[in-house]
Amino acid sequence: MNSTNYLNMAPQKLMNSSKTKANVTTTHLKHDALNWGLAQQILDDCQRAGVPSSYRTSVSEIFTRPDVGPELLEEDGCLVVPLPGVPSALVPATSKSPSVVIIRDESGKGRAYLQLRSGKVLVATQELGISQLEARYPVLYLFGDSFSLDMIRATKALEEEIWVHEMSAQSRHPRVGKPSSVSDEHAFRLPIIARRMITVTPIEGGPEEEGS
Repeated sequence: MNSTNYLNMAPQKLMNSSKTKANVTTTHLKHDALNWGLAQQILDDCQRAGVPSSYRTSVSEIFTRPDVGPELLEEDGCLVVPLPGVPSALVPATSKSPSVVIIRDESGKGRAYLQLRSGKVLVATQELGISQLEARYPVLYLFGDSFSLDMIRATKALEEEIWVHEMSAQSRHPRVGKPSSVSDEHAFRLPIIARRMITVTPIEGGPEEEGS
């Protein structure tokens, strides 16, 4: 196993998604499709943090086989969402395009999040990478019992929705309602919001946390 520390703190059958017009297509992956040294480091880091996290990496770093995503280039970005202890049945795949929402903190500062898998998982839009060949966002889920790759179509409507929400999030607004207090024990209760964001690079050292 490659012992390189990829986390730098400064994140069955294979279905060919390029042949379908579905807004989201899902590929169920086997263990050997992943760079398991990196995948295990991501899982370990998330478990140590104890909070939902997302990890921004590249196709060449996280996958070991080109047939996993023939529409992906090696330099394409891929967002990894580890969900330790969460069974895949709780977060089923969907072909529907995700929507965007703004989440604000106590100070009124906002951030745009993409609501994935029918709103059960939320990731920051700024962390998404896009495939250059097919204009899709690759999102890899590391569930407690399986691994899945979602390819989300970057339609014009979705791109515009992301842009509008990202622009709106830059303005501070009073937060409506009281902030929810979720203990670490229930950190992965649905909906799961990956507020902690990590950029993954093959450099010796620890993971660089970009957000919380």
